[in-house]
Amino acid sequence: MKMDKELLMKHHFWVLFLVLLPVLMILLAGLMTSVAGATDARRQEISAMDGKLKGSNPKAKGLLEKLEAQKQELYTRRGEMWKVAWDKQKDVYVWPSQLEHLQESKRFGMMISESDRNQISSGELYFNQYREMNKIIEPTQFNGSWEQVMRYVPTWVKVPTSEEVWLAFEDIWVQRELLRIIRETNDELALFARAKGDQDSPLERTFTNRVWKLVLRVVDKGNDRIMEGELTNLSDRVQVFGLGNIMTLKVWLNDDERQEPYLLKLEGDFVKAGATVKVGGNPKLHKLDADKAANLIELFKVQQKFDIRTVPIKRIEKIAMGYGGARTTAFSPLKPPAFSKKIIEEKKAALEAAAADSGAGGGMPGMPGSPGMPGMAMPGMDSGGGRGMGRGEGGPGGTGGGNPDDYTDNGLIRPRYTEITAQVRRMPLAMVLVIDQSYIQDALVAFTNSRLRMQNTQFHWNRFRGNLSYLSNSGTASMEGGPGMMLPGMDSGGGGRPGGRPPVGPGFPMGPMGGGRGVPSGSPAMGPGMPPGMGFPGMPSFGGPEAVTSFSEDQLAASLVELSLYGTASLFEKYDEKIKDLTVEELLNQPGMIGYKADPNATTTEAAPVIANPAPPVLPPMLDPEKGAKPPVTPATPPANGANPMAPMSPMPNAPNGANPPAASPTPMPMPGTPMPPMTPMVPPMPGTPGAAPAPMTNPTTPMAPMPMPPSGAPMTPMAPRPN
Repeated sequence: MKMDKELLMKHHFWVLFLVLLPVLMILLAGLMTSVAGATDARRQEISAMDGKLKGSNPKAKGLLEKLEAQKQELYTRRGEMWKVAWDKQKDVYVWPSQLEHLQESKRFGMMISESDRNQISSGELYFNQYREMNKIIEPTQFNGSWEQVMRYVPTWVKVPTSEEVWLAFEDIWVQRELLRIIRETNDELALFARAKGDQDSPLERTFTNRVWKLVLRVVDKGNDRIMEGELTNLSDRVQVFGLGNIMTLKVWLNDDERQEPYLLKLEGDFVKAGATVKVGGNPKLHKLDADKAANLIELFKVQQKFDIRTVPIKRIEKIAMGYGGARTTAFSPLKPPAFSKKIIEEKKAALEAAAADSGAGGGMPGMPGSPGMPGMAMPGMDSGGGRGMGRGEGGPGGTGGGNPDDYTDNGLIRPRYTEITAQVRRMPLAMVLVIDQSYIQDALVAFTNSRLRMQNTQFHWNRFRGNLSYLSNSGTASMEGGPGMMLPGMDSGGGGRPGGRPPVGPGFPMGPMGGGRGVPSGSPAMGPGMPPGMGFPGMPSFGGPEAVTSFSEDQLAASLVELSLYGTASLFEKYDEKIKDLTVEELLNQPGMIGYKADPNATTTEAAPVIANPAPPVLPPMLDPEKGAKPPVTPATPPANGANPMAPMSPMPNAPNGANPPAASPTPMPMPGTPMPPMTPMVPPMPGTPGAAPAPMTNPTTPMAPMPMPPSGAPMTPMAPRPN
């Protein structure tokens, strides 16, 4: 049908509408679906951005620039404070003269040459550092000896690695500084100051300290110049003069303190509270000799020379490193040095590789590389396997053992810090002191102001009920009067360990040789925890004569307390401008540091050969036969059938004067059905005694040394009756 053109023109609107209507419907449907999806996606994007903005604190660009400038200023200030702290503390880290070249060339954690490491383990260089510490604190004493108080390595089983050298000398440096703090506290309390308002007369002056007021003058009697004066007790209790009833004062006769002072010895027993006594004036005792009289210009300075009877801090009971007390130990697990972590990781990787190759892994329980069998404490160790003291039960050096990785092959303890940064290592420390209770605050202040930058975290004290000795740390009488004068309950020997209870406050770790927590193991004759020569509280000791007492001595003993101090020392790294902005990890990757590897596949393990004939261990006097009475040893009967000869028994721990206990015959095997008797821990023979093993066992495959056998002719000990 032919369309009428005019008709289409007339109805073109409806024609076009019918044609476009489906298209419009399709477009409308697409628009409704696509725009809704895009809108939802955009809405979600905006919501997410809004959430981020609400949780952020946007900064303007100018403010960010200021923050960056403050950050750089803070880093600069940190470096300045680090340098100041290091300059004040660098004199703590002093090497022996034989290793003086390490002083400037090394910082903590750098490699030590093999020749230096051999020198440390082969001679007396290491142990002489401890022996010299005896002189630092005199007349203050150690509890028994320094070997029983301080942490040290009794003998080097292997040539020490660089790691062990740093750990061992850090123990020396920290403990030596603690002793220096005690000495400076005593020196400060011994010093007299010029009294306020004192007349300015060169030859008559008044000096005071917390306890005494001394009016001192020089008078002419004929051709002699004599010192005399008055001494007043300013305290509220009786004060004693000193050993032998003599008080020694050092008097400087001019302002040149390099000259030897005049020793003024004042005689007397005690001075009551508030009383004044005349002192000096004796032409025979208090006359200035010609040299002193020639140097006399003025009475410039006075300082008391303490002895064990008058010194404020009388004894060091215990030193513990890596022990921060109940408030910090539980919440601050100890960390090893950063370079030790690398060594441990490398050793673990080597063990895992060896175990994978052999199909069986693991090693001998107990301390790795330590002499002796698992569970046997060597001299100088506690039952946990660590030498000296550690963290107490369950931790390194404590009664519960610990992770073998916590110890080096020579028994040095690795975990020791609560915090490690590139600038400082924070080490918890603890000490127990026998101190006059009047000077507790002085001790706390001295520790806080020390070069160790101690932060005191906790302290407590108990009344002291133990024994003290009038012998010096060297074992010789340090008195100017006669021996035999003791405080109530004092021991006349050098041991002087409190009897009847632990020598430390609550929560403190056990002693280095104890069989239980804080209580030393006694000999079989005395029973556990009751060493010979140690008495009950308030009683004279069993090992010496009766104590000669007076009411002044009673008051002196009553003022003594056991002060337990806990704190955290800040040990600063050596400051170096080149490395001040590096992190701990970046420092370890510096050339020369332990663990540095130029080749990623190389090993950092140093050669540490076993010492073929190690020197005899340095033992406490109670265990060292060379420091006690040595009774004649009866030669053993030659063994039959070509058996190996056995060594005679060495002195038992806590045996009086190093004497040997009665030998016991070998216990026969019990009858069938009879329970085994309880085992008694055996003490190995001391190195140096006849028949002792020449070298400790260093690996599980080394054959054990022959067990010691009692000498012939020794009395036989009957076997205990069989239990029913």
